[in-house]
Amino acid sequence: SQIDAWRDGVKPTIGGVCEKLRIGPAAGGWDERGARERLELVSLGCFERGKIPNAGAVLAVPASAPQLHRIFGDTDFHKGGWYTALKQAPKGIVLPAKKVKINGSTTHCLLIDLDAFEKHVGGGL
Repeated sequence: SQIDAWRDGVKPTIGGVCEKLRIGPAAGGWDERGARERLELVSLGCFERGKIPNAGAVLAVPASAPQLHRIFGDTDFHKGGWYTALKQAPKGIVLPAKKVKINGSTTHCLLIDLDAFEKHVGGGL
């Protein structure tokens, strides 16, 4: 999904931001701060590689957020079903939930190991 805000002359996508976080600044991607600035526009959070033990870069997905309700507005997940669906992901992709600060508020989030997801799908985000 596209993030509805211009950054560096383009409207980034959530998948594109996750990919840049996953590859990291050494490979031309972004650090946690750069990714977080973009992801927080849609109420998502993140951690760079090494911040969560035994995980790569991590996407933090809250159980509820107005921006996510808008993104999923025309889908079966419009009432928050994304959280339940993510819990059903293969073991190792979804990590134990934790409280994460997003846009200055602490919220309960599922953590998605982006490296494990990449390995599972065998391609790009």
